Amino acid sequence: MALQTTFSQAGFAAITDEWGPEEVECFRRHFHFDIVHPIWYALFSAAVLARLFNLNGVPKRYDTFIWTPLLAGFFDFAENSIHAPFAGQIHSMPQPYIALAAFFATVKWILVLLFFLAIVVLYVRCAFRRNTSTYL
Repeated sequence: MALQTTFSQAGFAAITDEWGPEEVECFRRHFHFDIVHPIWYALFSAAVLARLFNLNGVPKRYDTFIWTPLLAGFFDFAENSIHAPFAGQIHSMPQPYIALAAFFATVKWILVLLFFLAIVVLYVRCAFRRNTSTYL
């Protein structure tokens, strides 16, 4: 996460300079899976949010929040699109690319935090309502 949210070339280099050839290769190979990762977590999380909105009777005016995971997936894909071409020569990534990828990653993580918290709160609320309704 530190690498993803580092805005400066010096900070980026400080992290990647500690990597050996094995770590650089691992970083390069992880993009084979990380290309599809934003798609499945965005769709799954949006579906979970939609279901929890329905179960909790969340007013329709908040339905746009269901797009939060899809937006996070978009920013994740954008970040990957910047990092992936440089995966083999990670030390040569230009400063503007580092800053842009860090911006995308930061927005992604903020959105992930928001929708994850919403899922937890709505799940707990739903579970609590179900447990208390059986005793009333």
